[in-house]
Amino acid sequence: MGTPTTSTITADPGIISSSEVRVLVVDGRQDRRQLMGHVVQQGGYNMTVVGYADDPASAVEAVERLGANAALIEIQLPVPQGLDTISALNLAYPDLRIIVCSFHQDAATKRAALDRGAEAYFVKPVSPRDLHTCLRSDRPSPTAGGPPP
Repeated sequence: MGTPTTSTITADPGIISSSEVRVLVVDGRQDRRQLMGHVVQQGGYNMTVVGYADDPASAVEAVERLGANAALIEIQLPVPQGLDTISALNLAYPDLRIIVCSFHQDAATKRAALDRGAEAYFVKPVSPRDLHTCLRSDRPSPTAGGPPP
């Protein structure tokens, strides 16, 4: 039997304004969470990473507790868990912006993510400018970062 795993939620301190893009970064690997958090933070004024989560349950709990209005998800948690995270967040918070940034490029995975509630799907490496534009936009393109699924 394998080593038990635990969920990790961490928060970045700070005052959050109501007009701010408040991003929860969800990824199973801490190094990738930190890297994507850094990319988001480079978005400048009114774009903040409010916390990090590593699985569906911790992501759902963190959205309300941390006041996130957007979630940036790496779908390779593995993929079924990433898709479950999208579904769980969409069910609990239908107004939450859900953006996928992943190395997973197949059309079926992209379609599944969009069908479960993701607003956009970027293939890594993602352009920070494109990601920031998407996070700030009213309605991101569902197939940002690649051809339609």
